[in-house]
Amino acid sequence: MSLLSDPLTFEVNLVTSLTQYSLPVPRPIIGLSSTSDSSAQSIGLEWPAMPEAVDYKLYWDKGSHDNLNVLVPLIASTSGQTTFRVNYDNSDHMLGSDYILSHGGTFKFWVSYVTSDSRESSISN
Repeated sequence: MSLLSDPLTFEVNLVTSLTQYSLPVPRPIIGLSSTSDSSAQSIGLEWPAMPEAVDYKLYWDKGSHDNLNVLVPLIASTSGQTTFRVNYDNSDHMLGSDYILSHGGTFKFWVSYVTSDSRESSISN
């Protein structure tokens, strides 16, 4: 008497043609800027609302000293708001740190938006 069951065979047929339907990537936001009350302690960001946007995402380059732009997520959702304040708590303790207050730094920011059908726009430039 065998304790093994009969094997299960599952066959996958080769698909010879696929019709792809891709929606265009939504256009980027133009006009990301810092607010006049920005400082080494916190940076206010603002951008124009996009009619098709349901939410916004922010990316940043944490201020490396080379000419590379290394985009890392800053916040995955602004809850639909077109403003955001970067501070010590949400910047990996960079803004407002003793080092930044003593030596300064350069930070680059980008914004994208998400549409109701979950497409993410190109990032701002």
